[in-house]
Amino acid sequence: MTALGKQQARVLASKTKQWNIQHIVSSHLGRAKQTAEICAQQLSIAHHSLPGFAERQLGCWQGQALQELPEFTQFQQHCYQHTSQPAGNAHGYGETTDTVRQRMVAALHELATQSFAENILIISHGDALACLMSLFTTPVLLNNTQGMKLIYRSKNLHWAGLID
Repeated sequence: MTALGKQQARVLASKTKQWNIQHIVSSHLGRAKQTAEICAQQLSIAHHSLPGFAERQLGCWQGQALQELPEFTQFQQHCYQHTSQPAGNAHGYGETTDTVRQRMVAALHELATQSFAENILIISHGDALACLMSLFTTPVLLNNTQGMKLIYRSKNLHWAGLID
């Protein structure tokens, strides 16, 4: 994690103090997990990781400079409208928006039914969060210290808006 990333994690932890966060859950992948660890340390609360909050698997595009791939630019422009379009290439080696949504919603339902905390900070990745957001509203890529608020009520997730 870069020095900027560590600073952004500390800013996020400071912002979350007003939200009465009782637990932190993150993706099990690098930067999200490191961000969660910094936040957990600053807030003196527990943290654990779940694979359900991982970034979208991009198939044969994984690890490439995506901004240089014309196919990725076209995919990104349409992936939230054509939610069954696979990432990675036309052969479907990567996850679709629908697949990411289902994975993230399942992880959120798992957390909600465990009832170990009422206010949970979830730290994930930009495109995965945009896939989830597309269930409720027009998705945008969030800044590193920005978030969205979801409420779990009557066994359903409800959109409560963006948080700066």
